[in-house]
Amino acid sequence: MLIEEDGRCKASSSAGQSPYKWQNIWHAGLPPKVKLFAWRSVWEGLPVMSRLVARGMQVDTIFPMYGEGEETTAHMILECRAASSIWRHYVLRLDTRQVDMGSFRGWCCLMQDKYKDSKWWDVFWSIAWGIWLKRNIWIFEKKERRESDILYKAMGLIGEYEEENLRENILNTNAAFHGQILGIGGVLRDDSGAAVVAYCSTKKGSFAVDVGEAIAMRASL
Repeated sequence: MLIEEDGRCKASSSAGQSPYKWQNIWHAGLPPKVKLFAWRSVWEGLPVMSRLVARGMQVDTIFPMYGEGEETTAHMILECRAASSIWRHYVLRLDTRQVDMGSFRGWCCLMQDKYKDSKWWDVFWSIAWGIWLKRNIWIFEKKERRESDILYKAMGLIGEYEEENLRENILNTNAAFHGQILGIGGVLRDDSGAAVVAYCSTKKGSFAVDVGEAIAMRASL
């Protein structure tokens, strides 16, 4: 059940909330550092000002870039004027301030039921990572990063990772026949030729050579 409140939709306390689907992070086609960032974000583990205060540090909780409210994970990634502009005007065309779930995790749980395409989440986490970098550059270097730079970096992360995986990993498979026994196996190698992981098994039956090789390839994937 959603309640209208000041032009925004807010989930009522009686509304059921789906558990977060962690495969949106761990199965994403993104570098490990971005996956770790995403995981920490959903767990409210990023060192934003409100979390630092909760851990006993004496810091100002106001968002350091624009001073427009308490810096929570949701405010930093979704709600501050720079972040909301990026979400609204580029790629995903997302109005992140339309729905208020009270936490970043709550927002992600709601959105995962609406956006089920894994590629959508790859783009989302890449842009969120860029916003986090923009925030950190402002805090530690006192520099403003342009929105176009964030989008360029985000799209580059996806392309780089997919290209790297295609380039570095080679799967070799084979099939061997002995009477009514088919032996199948596969070895995944990196770009240096070193084995990363191997698989082997047997199957009973009479198979044509091309069918046996197809079975080996399928089983090894």
